[in-house]
Amino acid sequence: MKISLIVSDIDGTLLPEGTDVQDGIKELAELIREYDLPFSLASGRPLQGMTELRKALGISLPMVVCNGSAIWREGECIREEWLDAGTMRPVLEYADSLGMAIIVSREGIDQVYRKNEYTESRPFRQEEEYRPRSEEEWSNYTVQKLLIIDPESPGRMDLVVKEIRRITDNCQIVWYDSRGIEVMPRGCTKGNGVRALAEYLQVPMEEVLVFGDNKNDLDMFDLAGSSVAVKNGVEEIKKKADYVSSRPFVYGVVEGVKKFCCGESGGKI
Repeated sequence: MKISLIVSDIDGTLLPEGTDVQDGIKELAELIREYDLPFSLASGRPLQGMTELRKALGISLPMVVCNGSAIWREGECIREEWLDAGTMRPVLEYADSLGMAIIVSREGIDQVYRKNEYTESRPFRQEEEYRPRSEEEWSNYTVQKLLIIDPESPGRMDLVVKEIRRITDNCQIVWYDSRGIEVMPRGCTKGNGVRALAEYLQVPMEEVLVFGDNKNDLDMFDLAGSSVAVKNGVEEIKKKADYVSSRPFVYGVVEGVKKFCCGESGGKI
């Protein structure tokens, strides 16, 4: 099968949390360069959070950022959608009143709505704190994606989702587990982002190969012609995949690239 575009998720697929996989990243970068592979990324991260990996892999193609809310090539925005900040303000203030962690993706970066013990202990502890202080600041506030996490216990997130549904139906909600959600503009998903990227590059979806590890990658798998789940992926994604690698994280991506794009085999169907 012809592969004209390869798109991989980042967190949990290419990169584990707290483990050094630079040897695997280097091997993947060498494959991309040697075979001139049309490789790109699709992630919940904002553009800034993808730049280092883009450079390490030598990626020149546009990337899908903020779970499909935007498509960026370095220095060039190809497509972007925004949540209405005024509409989402009651949601932000309600989740904040419950002591939840709120990370707002805006203008290519992540910002913490209010720092707390949880945000200071997590990967986004380096992000700056910012929240509008006046009506003028609210009127100029841009929101591309919200990540809301309940640091206490499962169950309360249902209240936040209920509040969102009460206020608007013009957004997309992705559950990560019972304690965390991401909120994007309606219709913004990784799958739709990959489809928009393929259309921009004039590549048929049947010629797209995608890599993922979690449930928020399922719609990519539904739309793409070929899909690979890394070994550490959840069972739902493995059942949907055309191929399951025998190795986790970037090593599984290398394995899949070799199988589908470099004439090598391994792993298991």
